[in-house]
Amino acid sequence: MGRTVCTKAHPRLDLLCQAEAPGRVAPDTAAARAGRLINAREPSAERLGLVAAARRRAASRAPGASLGLPSRRGLRLGYPRPRAPLPYPGAVAEALPMFKRIAHVCLNVRDLQRSVDFYGKLGFATKFSFTREGAPFGAYLEIADGNYVEMFEDRNLGEVVNTGIAHFCLETDDMDAVMATLKSRGVPFTEKKLGCDNTYQIWLADPDGNKFEVHQYTPTSTQYTGGVIEADW
Repeated sequence: MGRTVCTKAHPRLDLLCQAEAPGRVAPDTAAARAGRLINAREPSAERLGLVAAARRRAASRAPGASLGLPSRRGLRLGYPRPRAPLPYPGAVAEALPMFKRIAHVCLNVRDLQRSVDFYGKLGFATKFSFTREGAPFGAYLEIADGNYVEMFEDRNLGEVVNTGIAHFCLETDDMDAVMATLKSRGVPFTEKKLGCDNTYQIWLADPDGNKFEVHQYTPTSTQYTGGVIEADW
């Protein structure tokens, strides 16, 4: 039974399909040599086993996900790479542990001291400040360990316009205690609401009109359970 040297012509190498019949030596042409070279470099059984094991591990981490690995021949000869399906978020977090958290949110404010005083009522402590030519220019406020709000004064700041980042959100373990504290300090906020994600929320706005949210998760919060929810706004 003959052995196929190459299965089809390829536009880059211009290889012609040839077969080696028993007892017949393939012609020693450039195309034939190239075909034998490609055949010799096909993935070994050991390598194919490693790829299969990697696929099984990926499937166990994210059911239904595929690595979408192209063959070595496809990579070498320039065939289009298959587009791999997007893995589940958990698989991405496991494979790419590059980030720990959002380090800070930066705000532009008209009156630096007014904003520092407002966020101070929320319990934000000034970690350090910025000056420009010796005058106060900015502040770095700590929300909790490793979480900050940064702000810089711009006396010419106009009306707040949402250019893509709509708001930021703070997390609490006791929404009722937060509401009682805000009320005692004269900070207005919206009524507590159970959102469509099964998480409690209230909303506030700082003196410049920057809106932000406070969350308290519940055992059934979609942030824990995952899934799909219908937006109610």
